[in-house]
Amino acid sequence: SAAGALNQALVHIGCVMRPLEVERHELLNEGNSESGSASEEEETKTCCGLRVTACCLSLVVIGILAACSLVLKVVQLDYVLSAAGCPDVPPPEDISSHIFSPNTTIQFESWSPHFLLWEDAVVVDTPASIHVGYWRAAWVSTYYTRYDFINDKEQTLLKARPLFSWWGPNLNYQVERCGTQSVHRLQDTSPWFGWWYKSWEVHDSQGVLVATCYYNLRGATLFGQNWWEGDIRAPSGVQIGHISQSTSDNEWFVSNFRPDLLPNYVLGVLAMNFAITNNAHTSSSGGGSFARGTLVQSQNGSWLPIEEVQIGDSLALGGRVQARMEFEATWSELFLYSPPTIKVASEEQQGIVVCGGHAVQELGSWLRVRDAKGAGRLTAEHHLSLASAETKKARVYDLDVEYHRLRIRPANGLGSAVVFADFSEVDSDHTLVADFEKGLLASLNSDGPVAASDL
Repeated sequence: SAAGALNQALVHIGCVMRPLEVERHELLNEGNSESGSASEEEETKTCCGLRVTACCLSLVVIGILAACSLVLKVVQLDYVLSAAGCPDVPPPEDISSHIFSPNTTIQFESWSPHFLLWEDAVVVDTPASIHVGYWRAAWVSTYYTRYDFINDKEQTLLKARPLFSWWGPNLNYQVERCGTQSVHRLQDTSPWFGWWYKSWEVHDSQGVLVATCYYNLRGATLFGQNWWEGDIRAPSGVQIGHISQSTSDNEWFVSNFRPDLLPNYVLGVLAMNFAITNNAHTSSSGGGSFARGTLVQSQNGSWLPIEEVQIGDSLALGGRVQARMEFEATWSELFLYSPPTIKVASEEQQGIVVCGGHAVQELGSWLRVRDAKGAGRLTAEHHLSLASAETKKARVYDLDVEYHRLRIRPANGLGSAVVFADFSEVDSDHTLVADFEKGLLASLNSDGPVAASDL
């Protein structure tokens, strides 16, 4: 019928329209999805753009800093490798060709504010305890270090500069005395893997071998009680000189037995160069002592000169005195200490004369005197007032007490009291003492037994 035919037609139209509706919805959903993806991609690019900008700024800053560092190093390298530094006129006639005496001490500072650019080391005439000048080590790296010796009149008398090679580091040095034609060359001949053994050769201006220096590490233990020693010998085997590192301070002792074979200053360059290039100009050790007259507080509050304290006396903080010691100390081993919070008018007025290895309580922390803020060097005149005229060494004293603490004041009693540790610092049954004794025994055994002929 007509009604049936119409109904079938509507059903057919509905069937056709439904897929079209579904397709339209799918297209709309796909469009929305593409729109969302585009939006997300745009947002992601924006976020990444911000991050990339931040990274670029960081890279620019790092690049600027690197460029500045490179420029600084280039300037340093130019100075280190250049021949500049000597005065236009020869050194004063009153200075010998050796520049300083056969026996000198090189004293390094524990810390310096200009350590990124150079390091200074004082040169002392050991027998006379007189400051004669200082070495200045200006470096770019371990391989490129220049040494200038400057006297007490601020005149550069000597320079030693590395010989540069374009294919890599060169550990050869040219030593020149200003105002003369005196030239020596130093060449590192150390084995690659011999960290305990080093050697250097010395050649004259014609390239002829005139001396060889052999360094050996002595007394190596886990507690810093090690030091370097070097012998300088002629090709014939004759000993020319000796170089040794102190175990109690940042210093080297240089002795030239044959100045007729090798100038004193060449030995000084050998010692300075070895200490810097091998980072062997620092050492650590415990213990220490006080100069005669230093005041120690007793249990009853009175103050006694340290040399008058006896075993059995009772001291403030430390309790009963169990041992007393007496030593000799060189100028370079002694420091002048005063609390960093107190302004010192003069060293004789308020300073405590004490060895650099002693432990002091400073601003709530324990430090070695040599590393403390309140520590400074003695003047030569102050040291001579304490030293023996014969040995040029000062007599110093120390104590062992029950509780390992001492309250100390300067000899004239004008300064503030400072807390120091005693000589031992810890009880004898402490594990550190046992380990330390093992290290000492290992060092003794490494030296071998005493020969029967010496018994």
